[in-house]
Amino acid sequence: MSEYPFAGPIVPVLRVEDADASAAFYGDLLGFQIAEERNEDGILTGARLRAGEAQLILSQQRGEVQTSPGAGPVFRIQARDVEGLHASLVAKGVTIAEIRRTETGSIEFELVDPDGYELWFGGADSVTGPAPAS
Repeated sequence: MSEYPFAGPIVPVLRVEDADASAAFYGDLLGFQIAEERNEDGILTGARLRAGEAQLILSQQRGEVQTSPGAGPVFRIQARDVEGLHASLVAKGVTIAEIRRTETGSIEFELVDPDGYELWFGGADSVTGPAPAS
């Protein structure tokens, strides 16, 4: 088989305590928009979110979310402008880690969502760059 059998990107499904609060977090802070939603009795219980090529699915699972920073998955997200994104989050009053340079020369920072998922934002243009001189 010369071609991969996959028809698209990997799309993470995040189990969340409150789909509405998580959709607001990803929308208000990171620019994601609801592409599809699932409601029960007029309450948002699930959604597919998109921001450019990036997408994720939120699935409300009250009482079943068992993640915390350092204990769950980490999502590394390629950002077009790491410093600009960081500055916009700081301007919105978000508590986030400082930008750091990695061993490969890329820059990145971390943000934790309301359910404890770690989001690492890194620069696409410097991922394979040389490590800074010591």
